[in-house]
Amino acid sequence: MQADYRDLQLEKQKQETSATLWLEQRTRELQAEAREQKKAETLQRVFYRIAERAAADLSFYDFLQSVHGLLGELLYAKNCYVCLYDAPKQRKDFPYYVDERDGNALQRSNVPYRRGLTEFVLSTGKPQIIDAARLKELETGGQVTEGSGDMTFSSWLGVPMHIRGVIGGVLAVQGYEPGVQYGPADADILSFVANHVSSAIERYQALDELRKSEERYRTVIENVGVGVVVVQDGRMVFVNPSLERIVGHPREYLLSQHYTATVHPDDLPAMQERHERRLRGDEVESMYSFRVVTQAGDVRSLELSAVQIEWGKREATLIFVVDATARLQAELTQRQTLQRQTELNDMKSRFISVASHEFRTPLAFIL
Repeated sequence: MQADYRDLQLEKQKQETSATLWLEQRTRELQAEAREQKKAETLQRVFYRIAERAAADLSFYDFLQSVHGLLGELLYAKNCYVCLYDAPKQRKDFPYYVDERDGNALQRSNVPYRRGLTEFVLSTGKPQIIDAARLKELETGGQVTEGSGDMTFSSWLGVPMHIRGVIGGVLAVQGYEPGVQYGPADADILSFVANHVSSAIERYQALDELRKSEERYRTVIENVGVGVVVVQDGRMVFVNPSLERIVGHPREYLLSQHYTATVHPDDLPAMQERHERRLRGDEVESMYSFRVVTQAGDVRSLELSAVQIEWGKREATLIFVVDATARLQAELTQRQTLQRQTELNDMKSRFISVASHEFRTPLAFIL
């Protein structure tokens, strides 16, 4: 009986121990799952907020600064920089660089391509985790020969950014404290963030190119000798300096009045009728003449051509105007000269005809 009792007690202890071990293991698994779930939720929230910041009206620097702050929720990111790489020019820009030791001294543009850690990521096209030992290996092997900034970090992590289908930059973080050691999981997280940042950078670059294009276009429009005006909802919403000169009214007056305010009263009905036909989509002459009355009361003859465009996402009319006063006056003078010449020729012919008749009549009488 005692032996059976001891066996039962031993079996009970084994079961209790087994149950305890299982419970501890399961607890660890649940805790790990909870951590992974929390990490996934944090990732999702950070990615959403990055997209939100990208759509906001932030400067490029402010956007990158907000990304830096969000990155700190995912891994150690006290020190962070973004590099943009121009492969054809072999140049780098650092639009964002924050470091507890270097400050923002390395936040520069047009930096030559060297053999540094950033270039190592660019050349390999892969995430790179660098500690002191790995850095020494790379320096010994000649893969890294020119470091920038403080190189006494305990761990450095850089990942490539794919912009417009090519490797166009690097997102990097680093730490100087001995306890900072990046691992593969950190590289995966930073790569995910880099993908989202790359998409936003493409948008910023596209907007920057559009802005530069608009600036070049505006420079041309502002300096061209032809008058340029945009008419929307019956008013001028844009006029260039040449139009002010051509119509003889200041910009402020033109923008505050109906678009026909300077048109000669006799030409007003025809102009309005053409404009309404154009808005309806009817066919309208590509170019026609009209007159305006200047601020000084002078009458000028102009020629315009117009086309429908979108202005501020709404329909508008883009009009090009030239001053044809001198040319039309010259044509009028030429026509008047030709008319006078024709009249003189007619008078000459009549005179000769009459003179000939007067000369022949006495001669016939004598004969």
